[in-house]
Amino acid sequence: MHQHTHVEKKLWAAIILNGLIPLMEIAGGILVGSLALISDALHNLVDLFSLLLSLLGERSLRWKPNEVKTYGYGRIEILISAINSFSLIGVSIYIMYRAVQSLFSPRELQGFWIMIIAGGAFLANLTSAFLLKAEARESLNIKSAFLHLVLDAGQSLAVILAGALITLLGWSFLDAVFSLLISVWILYSASKVLKESFNILDEGVPQDLKLKEIEDFIRAFPGIQGVHHLHVWSISSHNRALSAHLVMEDQLLSQSGELIKDLSFSLREKFLVTHPTFQVECGSCPNGSCLPETRES
Repeated sequence: MHQHTHVEKKLWAAIILNGLIPLMEIAGGILVGSLALISDALHNLVDLFSLLLSLLGERSLRWKPNEVKTYGYGRIEILISAINSFSLIGVSIYIMYRAVQSLFSPRELQGFWIMIIAGGAFLANLTSAFLLKAEARESLNIKSAFLHLVLDAGQSLAVILAGALITLLGWSFLDAVFSLLISVWILYSASKVLKESFNILDEGVPQDLKLKEIEDFIRAFPGIQGVHHLHVWSISSHNRALSAHLVMEDQLLSQSGELIKDLSFSLREKFLVTHPTFQVECGSCPNGSCLPETRES
């Protein structure tokens, strides 16, 4: 509970910082006529919305399981990361469209003011990303928010560079060129998070795991004679589930219980599986069934 509250405070700090950026960049972009600044502002507006969604996703992890949602509400954070990724893709396509238009009709820009305005946005984005850096390793939801902020900082840095080159060389077309490069970067990064989100929603094996490796580990575990009907999937960033049929020697329930407890602990330590479910079958049962075969009279 304390950890989630700590993350929420960091998210609120990032939300406040990023709420100021679009206002500054839209006003500045209109005044100096910079597409790169306006593009960065639109991107930051989407990210402000994404941070609010991430805050909702983080709070949903504290909602307890109930008779209807027996696994809890962990999938909300995955849905939010997918929504965030879609929004990034949409913004990047729009920026590309505007950048291509600008390439065919360039106009003179005030590079110095572009640098100053983008510099303020860069500092705010970098500070926000730093706040969420540690938590991004543990949560796909926070990772998507962190990625938004890193991309924002990168975009602002590119705008600063474009402003510097416009000031020194007078090449106003670089405003559109840098906007195109930023859009390609956004598309690539967002597609990776979207792929991971879809894999979880489709109950695929977590991308950092291999099903064969897990199967071999279970088969080699002392006391296990075989395993089949093995399934591994993610419920949320913090909750991985596994189900399997285990073939074991015919033994007392208390003996098999200790073995399953040890196996569950080992799976958690090695593969971060938090919710294992096993069906136990004895090796002497044909096809895993100890029911007598029905004979036709």
